[in-house]
Amino acid sequence: MEQDQLLSKRASEYRKVRFASAGADYFFILVIIAFFGTLLAWGGVYAYKRSIASSVASVQDQINVIAGELRQEFGDDKLILLSDRISAGKELLTNHTLPSGVFKILEEQTLPKVAYGGFAFGSEARQVAMTATAENYQVLADQIAIFEGLPQVDQVEFGGLSLSESNVVSFQLTIIFNRSVLQLSVPEMAG
Repeated sequence: MEQDQLLSKRASEYRKVRFASAGADYFFILVIIAFFGTLLAWGGVYAYKRSIASSVASVQDQINVIAGELRQEFGDDKLILLSDRISAGKELLTNHTLPSGVFKILEEQTLPKVAYGGFAFGSEARQVAMTATAENYQVLADQIAIFEGLPQVDQVEFGGLSLSESNVVSFQLTIIFNRSVLQLSVPEMAG
């Protein structure tokens, strides 16, 4: 009987050890899979990096071939002349005033309860003078505060206030914009 209990106890301990080692086996297999998965991922990244480097080199070679063909066809003097003309055009566009920026600001920043009547634009003074109406004095004050808070606006002037019988406020508004609103932003060309 004692021998049966001893065998039973040893069998029980054997099952515990076997079960614990089976868990360790699964963990070991999981670690091995993760290791090879990581190796595979790094290999893919390395191969992709080499592929991109090869593509960049190929594009650079094509650019050099085309540049060489242009030099042969036009000569260096004509390329320098073309470069000077592009630079002059860029400077002209940079200094050219564009009132479309003004219209975009007015469109985006005007409250729905404000309507403009007359409109005069002076590019030298960088200003827009308008006659307008607002639903009430609070709407007028809100509209002026919006324009005064814009970084593109240097100054806001208003006057000629009058109140109609229907309580609509008529007024004159002059907005002076800073130079950046009236100039074309030309990105720098990569050299």
